[in-house]
Amino acid sequence: MSDATPPSALPPFYAGRDATALVETSAPASDLPVYTPSRRRSVMTTASRTPRQEQLKEFVYDIKRKGKAVASMTILAEASYSKHIPTFLEGLPVKGRVQLNLEKADVIQSVVVSIQGKIIAGANPNQHLTFVEVSSTLWSQDEGHPRNLSETNAALFPTISSPSSRAGSSNTSASSAGTGLGLGKFNGKLQGEYTWDFSLDMPREVAIPHGRRKEIGMFSPPQTFNERHGSVSINYEVSVRFSRGKWQTDYIIPVPFGYIPTARPPPFLDLRRLAYQEGVPLVGPTVDLEGWHRIDPVMLNGTIFNNRAVNVGCTLFLAKPLSYTRGSLIPFCLRLESHDEQALDLLSAPKAIVVRLRRRIKYHFDSERTPGAHHLRDTVDHSDRAVLWPSTEGSEDSSKQLRFLNGELHLTPDTKPSSAMANFRIEYFFILFPFEAAGFEPIEIKPIIEQSVEIVTFYAPGPRPRKYAPPGYESETQVRTNSYTVPEIISLT
Repeated sequence: MSDATPPSALPPFYAGRDATALVETSAPASDLPVYTPSRRRSVMTTASRTPRQEQLKEFVYDIKRKGKAVASMTILAEASYSKHIPTFLEGLPVKGRVQLNLEKADVIQSVVVSIQGKIIAGANPNQHLTFVEVSSTLWSQDEGHPRNLSETNAALFPTISSPSSRAGSSNTSASSAGTGLGLGKFNGKLQGEYTWDFSLDMPREVAIPHGRRKEIGMFSPPQTFNERHGSVSINYEVSVRFSRGKWQTDYIIPVPFGYIPTARPPPFLDLRRLAYQEGVPLVGPTVDLEGWHRIDPVMLNGTIFNNRAVNVGCTLFLAKPLSYTRGSLIPFCLRLESHDEQALDLLSAPKAIVVRLRRRIKYHFDSERTPGAHHLRDTVDHSDRAVLWPSTEGSEDSSKQLRFLNGELHLTPDTKPSSAMANFRIEYFFILFPFEAAGFEPIEIKPIIEQSVEIVTFYAPGPRPRKYAPPGYESETQVRTNSYTVPEIISLT
C-alpha cells in the first residue's frame, strides 16, 4: 500500500478508495471582507487576469515509494484567499496538474480527476449526501500510449538525444505531454514522467431531491462549512485516481478545497447610498420611509421596582435591503413609546437593550433503519450584542413619550453566509431579546422581535457600509452561546 503525503497542516490522507478529508476555510477576495487562514508547503507563481494581477499559489500533494514521489497532484489557487487550503470562488474552475514518475514500468489503465461536494452528518453512509460530482478522464489506455516528458522533449528538440525517447512527431507541442499518441489501444506498461493538466468547473446550481416527498429542487453549492463542535459539515474534495492493473492498489490522492459562493446583496436604496458616499449619518425612518423595513410594533409588558406595571411599545426598523455582507454591519433603529417617562428612561438606556444575530443550522436526514423517518438537527448560537446609542430622531416630539435609538450589529468577517442545500440550511435572524434594566421585570422571558435576514459574501455595487457608532459605544468582544432550548422536529414539509 502506498501512502499519500500532503502537507502536515492537514489531517493524514491515505491512498485508499475511501479517503476523506474534512477541512474548512473562510476567505476573502478583492471585494470581500479581509480575514485570514494559512498554509505552508507552497510555491508562488503569478498569472494575468483582467482586470487585476492574479497571484496563484501551488499546493502539492504526492504518493511516495521509498521516499520518492511516484504520483502527485498540484492545485493552483488564488493566493489571497488560499492560505490553509486551495480555495475557489464561485465561477472559477478548479485547476491543477497531475504527474506520474515511474522509475520502473508499471501498468496504469487510466487517470481520472474528479471533484465532489458532500453534506456529512455522521459516520454512516446514509448520513452523507453528495450534491456535486464532476469528473474528467485525463487519459486511458483506449487513447493509446501517452507521451512522457522525455518523448515530448525529443519531439520538440530533436537535436538533443534522450535515452528514454521512443516515439513522437516533431510537430507535437509541450502542452500535449501525457496525452495519447493516437496509435490504438495501449495495453503495455508506462515508465518515465507523465504530466496532465486539468480544469474542472464547479456547477453554479445542482438539482437535488429534498423534503419528505423527495421533490427535485435547484440549489447553489454552499460555502465550505466544518466547525469543530458542529454536527454537520459541508466538504469539497478534488481527487485523482491512477487506476492500476489487476490485484494492484490504485494510486489515489484526495485533496480538500474551500469553496466560496459569490453572493451579493441588492444595491442600497438612494438615501442610504448617498449617505455612505458623502460620509454623513443615515437618514432615519421618520424621513426615509422607503429605506427602512418597519417591523410591526410589539407591546413590552412588565413591572418596574416591583410596584408598578408598565407597557412600552417597541418598533424596530432595519435598513433595507434585508441582505448584509459579512464583515460589515446591520444598521437599525429602535423606537420606544410609553406614557410612563420613568419606564422610558429606564428601558432606553443603550446597555438595557439586547440585540443579537441568531444563527440556526438545520439538517434533515433520512435513516435507512427507520424508513420514512425525518429528523432535524438544529444548532443555534448568537453573535455579540449590537451597539446602540441615543438618536435625535423624533426630537421634535414635545410629549416626551418617545425615545429613539440608533444601532449597529457588527458582523464578523468569518460569518458563514446564508445557505440552502437540499435539507441543509444556515439561517439568520435579527433578535431583540428581553430588556436587561435594573428594576425592570418583563412578564415573558422570550425574544421580543425576530426578523429573518440574509448574510452574503460580497459587497453590493457602490459605496461600502460605514460605522457610525460614537466613541464609547463599542461592541462587546465575548460571544454568548445559545441559552434557549431548540425542540427536535420530526416532520419535514
